[in-house]
Amino acid sequence: MGGRAAISHGKQSGSLGVEWEDAGPSGYLVVLTAPITRQGWRLQEQNGRATLEGMAGGPRIGADGAALLRQATGFEIPVRSLRYWIRGLADPAQPVDRYVFADDQLATLVQGGWQIDYPARDAQSRPVRINATRGDDRVRLVVDRWGPLEQ
Repeated sequence: MGGRAAISHGKQSGSLGVEWEDAGPSGYLVVLTAPITRQGWRLQEQNGRATLEGMAGGPRIGADGAALLRQATGFEIPVRSLRYWIRGLADPAQPVDRYVFADDQLATLVQGGWQIDYPARDAQSRPVRINATRGDDRVRLVVDRWGPLEQ
């Protein structure tokens, strides 16, 4: 999947290019690029081990990709759940607080303290706009292309 994201926390905000690829049931690869600063990060998580590249001082390794991204960007990006949310699915590792359906499709999902809205879908009913909000944290994602990661 390729697209663009706008992220914010309170008055801080940024925009990113996003390339996303699932790597089986327990992993993913996401490449984020800040278009203005040309800063980029490559986050790969597999079997509970996350590696973030693109940081001064070399790669960072940890158990939680979201924590590594928070250290790098200052923003809360729920990457483990986003791998499901971008496909219009609930994260099976967390309880769902609420589902809202419109026209037989998931329109809103509340999970893990986040509200995920699906305001637009493509002709194949795949989400092409995803808005995730939790308090002051916001992630807005626009999907430009569904398919494998372009490297």
